[in-house]
Amino acid sequence: MNILLPVDLSEASMNAAQYAVGLCQQYAGSKIYLMHCVEIEEDAGSDAVAKLMADNKLLLQDFQNILFSLAPVSLESEIQVGAFADAVAISLDNHDIDLVLIGVNDGGAVKRNYVESHAMAVVELERCPVLIIPPNVDFAPVKQLAVAMKLETAEKHLPASVLSAAVKLFEATLHVVSVDPDYYISLTERQQADKEKIAALLGVPAEFSFLRLYDVDEALELFVKDRNIDILVTIPHAGGLMGLTPSRSHTAKLSYDSKVPVLAIPSNLG
Repeated sequence: MNILLPVDLSEASMNAAQYAVGLCQQYAGSKIYLMHCVEIEEDAGSDAVAKLMADNKLLLQDFQNILFSLAPVSLESEIQVGAFADAVAISLDNHDIDLVLIGVNDGGAVKRNYVESHAMAVVELERCPVLIIPPNVDFAPVKQLAVAMKLETAEKHLPASVLSAAVKLFEATLHVVSVDPDYYISLTERQQADKEKIAALLGVPAEFSFLRLYDVDEALELFVKDRNIDILVTIPHAGGLMGLTPSRSHTAKLSYDSKVPVLAIPSNLG
């Protein structure tokens, strides 16, 4: 597993880095590509730029040394100059990346702004799955993934091959969760047909759960807790989250409210 880890050298970045180290320990042969982005003002003088770059190289080296102290992981580091999303795109061009991993800052408006302006900007590059690590979430071995979708409308936007690849990448069990207040004890013929259609599209074993609840967020929170889900998958697109909720805002909300990491897979991948 090749992991691109953009960092701003903050506490959130360190939390994400610790999670990345955990992934490397779980999956043999994994590698972290550590990327620090430096934005330089247009009117900055050459001496100021040289000092800024030198200071950031030292800070990045210190950050890297902390990671090495956690575990003997395979790691490369680099500094990119420019806007954050552009820097991530350059790193994706330079390396064969399976996953981008980003930490989320804690604290009200700052946290919300970080998700919107950084993590979501990377998701919207639509280049690679993005694993967002909420504040105070520690690494746990990945065994269970869960994705919510409305089965009757999911086929149109489901990036089945990429979702299946993520399941294989994490070597995990996939839970497909459908939330609808109209579900009863047994499925209707239409609901059963929708289930079989999605199962065929995925091409990997999946466990389907049908929750008779009105609130999607509440249903997901309960499901994650009850089933010991390790990663919650979201598939944002222009029309909404698999027919359930608005795309950008809901993915951001999940990212800063979730008790587990959130894997965002753009719907047009694959």
